[in-house]
Amino acid sequence: MRTRVTAITLLLVAAGACLAQVQPAPAPAPTPAPTPPPAPVAEPAKADAPAEKATKKDTLVLGDKAPELKIEKWVKGEPVTGFKAGEVYVVEFWATWCGPCRASIPHLSELQAKMKDKKVTIVGVSSQERKGLSDVEPFVAKMGDKMAYTVAWDDKGKTNKAYMEASGQEGIPTAFVVNQEGKIAWIGHPMDGLDAVVEQVAAGKYDIAKAAAEAKRKADVEAKTRPHLEAFEAAAADGDFEKAVAALDKAIAVDPAGLSELSMAKFQILAVNLKQLDKAYGYAKEVIDGTGKDNAQLLNGIAWTILDEEGITRRDLPLAKRAAERANELTKGKDPAILDTYARALFDTGEKDRAIQLQTKAVELAPEGPMKDELSDRLKDYAKRAGKG
Repeated sequence: MRTRVTAITLLLVAAGACLAQVQPAPAPAPTPAPTPPPAPVAEPAKADAPAEKATKKDTLVLGDKAPELKIEKWVKGEPVTGFKAGEVYVVEFWATWCGPCRASIPHLSELQAKMKDKKVTIVGVSSQERKGLSDVEPFVAKMGDKMAYTVAWDDKGKTNKAYMEASGQEGIPTAFVVNQEGKIAWIGHPMDGLDAVVEQVAAGKYDIAKAAAEAKRKADVEAKTRPHLEAFEAAAADGDFEKAVAALDKAIAVDPAGLSELSMAKFQILAVNLKQLDKAYGYAKEVIDGTGKDNAQLLNGIAWTILDEEGITRRDLPLAKRAAERANELTKGKDPAILDTYARALFDTGEKDRAIQLQTKAVELAPEGPMKDELSDRLKDYAKRAGKG
């Protein structure tokens, strides 16, 4: 569940996203990206803000009419043959092999249950499977009531092209909110602000024009930061980590709050690559108390790096605990990955009973698959080491 990533995939990984593919992947199983020379580490399942890519070539933007859903087979739920006036839709792109996608399923199910009576319909569209429909159907059947919303298999990638490619999105899961007029109101990661947007849209209080302006601002920020991120990538590939940090500082300066996820990379380089632990922990404290204080996934990433990264020779456990506790507070104890980190921090600081309690909850909340298996194994380990199993 926690793997090394490269600079070239940093933003997508920080977003808790899997790199999307235009066509279904052939065997072997799909991988996030090619592996260039080493760079900082990060956690795909413990993530930050949604991966966005807005360019001049994008032909689907906020305020545009939502494209038709071209579906080969409706795997679960009632077919959505058109966007009905007065109703709200969430069109989410996912894949069975994508960990962050699986982690989003319980959240989407909960949102569907909460908003069903407000004329909100969630549709999960899968386009990228090794075996196509034969991968999707058994997965959905096994999930049962845990995947409590409409699920569809794309028609030869037509829907993926109309939404994902047209809007410049490169990572899944990605959700598109369609308002009562059939217009695209929001595009983003389903775990990052979707609930609030859907509630506002359903209540008729969402300002698409304002959201579009914000999307344009983010596109401008991306254009300004891209040269610095390319410089960062090149420096990291060459092993010049002092230069890599300098490039990150220039990128972060463009929009310190909006690009706070880049703080994760800087912290990792300082702690792991440069072995400047005092400087790394000092910087982490600034982020935890400043630009990252309300960013649960960033806080979680910092905490897990302190707790588990092999390259760190001295661990500031109280700092890791503080970051994980704040992340858990922000997610109201409902994110299994963050609960897992918080439990680890508690266990490593001696609060073993509390750690086992939270790890048990993390296992209960985790979706079926590798993530749940890993969390279960860690729970067994805690119980054994605490003399309770």
